[in-house]
Amino acid sequence: MLVKVHDGAVRDVTFMEDTSSCTSLLISGGAGDCKIYVTDCDTGVPIKALSGHTGSILSLYTWGGAMFASGSHDKTIRFWDLRSGSFIHKISPIRPDGGTSPGDLGDKLPTSVVAEHDDKVIKACWHPSKLAFISTSADKMASLWWAHPPTT
Repeated sequence: MLVKVHDGAVRDVTFMEDTSSCTSLLISGGAGDCKIYVTDCDTGVPIKALSGHTGSILSLYTWGGAMFASGSHDKTIRFWDLRSGSFIHKISPIRPDGGTSPGDLGDKLPTSVVAEHDDKVIKACWHPSKLAFISTSADKMASLWWAHPPTT
């Protein structure tokens, strides 16, 4: 199956199950028109084009059911519900008054380098039940990393 709905680079894809029709769906996003496309995996036919972001879609994540999240170059994370066909919540980095709110992307978070590649990291995903994640990089590697809890 070849999906040709994007007018720019496809940056991320994820699969979901359509619980109403028991079919697999491909969710894809990228550069260009800033839309997220939902395609029926059985037929290859695009079902929906979701609008809301004003920058390239850089990441997609689903945790099951009809909902998923998207991250964009417009500095927002949007939560989508396929049953409604639109985003249901948006997280922005800065409040309109210029301040930050708890949980906003503008807040500094503690960091710890747990893994490094030899080139830019393209994607990283946590394992659903283990303290491990996989990352892909322009160094032509997909690496499985184990995050060890900090020692006290």
